[in-house]
Amino acid sequence: MPILHRIYPEHEFTYVNCAGHVDMELSKQAMKAVARDPLHSPRFRVLVEVDGMEFEPTQAEARELGRVLGEVRDSYQGRVAMVASGALRFGLMRMLAIFAEMNGFTMKVFGDVARARAWLGLPDDLQPSL
Repeated sequence: MPILHRIYPEHEFTYVNCAGHVDMELSKQAMKAVARDPLHSPRFRVLVEVDGMEFEPTQAEARELGRVLGEVRDSYQGRVAMVASGALRFGLMRMLAIFAEMNGFTMKVFGDVARARAWLGLPDDLQPSL
């Protein structure tokens, strides 16, 4: 699956990596899969990396993904950071974040991992991997 996650309960942290071919259905399934994972807690911080993803959502798709995020918002009450470098990908993910916020889901988009990690308050020795 191009969207994988790993949960670090000892750090109250969930890592999500999106790589390769991703479409709307996979995106929706991944959001819900993390929410249903028994190791994930709503209070956990979440880092989502999308730079390796081969999917550029249209405005309609971003609106739909924002709606789905709104449906699972109770499972994501901690800080959620998304990393998207490059102007186009960053802009598309910011658009998604705005639609998500319109549905009660809050996340912040960053252009680099270091800033996202700092905002999440992750320890330097935590190097998430899948």
